[in-house]
Amino acid sequence: FNGSHPAYDHGLYISGSEKLKTIYDFSGFPEELYKINYAPSGNLELTKQIQSLLADYNPKIDKKRGIDHGAWSALLHLFPLADIPTVLLSLNLDFKLSQHYDVGKLLKPLREQGVLIIGSGNIVHSFFSFHEDLNAPSPDWAIDFDQKIKNALMNKNHDEIIKYRRLFGRSAKLSVPTDEHYLPLLYISALQNSGMSMRSFIYE
Repeated sequence: FNGSHPAYDHGLYISGSEKLKTIYDFSGFPEELYKINYAPSGNLELTKQIQSLLADYNPKIDKKRGIDHGAWSALLHLFPLADIPTVLLSLNLDFKLSQHYDVGKLLKPLREQGVLIIGSGNIVHSFFSFHEDLNAPSPDWAIDFDQKIKNALMNKNHDEIIKYRRLFGRSAKLSVPTDEHYLPLLYISALQNSGMSMRSFIYE
């Protein structure tokens, strides 16, 4: 599941194509992005399993649904050969925030089977105070909201992640003007397990 259109829809949909076509659901970006072709195979067995796990929410299998940029922009770097079967789950426009979290919890059996579950989106996705200068300082409200969500994740305080609008006020409103890019975090949070910490880093 990911936070970009057409993954954001009325109802719950699971991709059921044998081959996912690349969707360019954006405009005004460099021409190079429109030349990217990322078309992984689907996995109908996994699609049907997800449909069964989420049966209480009446998910539909969509055999025409391709892979949008919210998914392929991440997978392109993780699996550049597009050589892993991929299944997409849409974000239901009609869900309450708590329902997105509840759906995420129902997917836990997949983790036990070794299925990689990715929620691609942004904690802060806002063009308020946008500046083309890459060295421009980040707005205080963006830093504040990012830090609060980071702390909630570190402390496994999922209630704060779900109720972010009510709890974090202005910084939440400016950081998440529309929530489709934030929602994947609710699914991933619901799948968070206790375990040993192994911090990773890269020298540049």
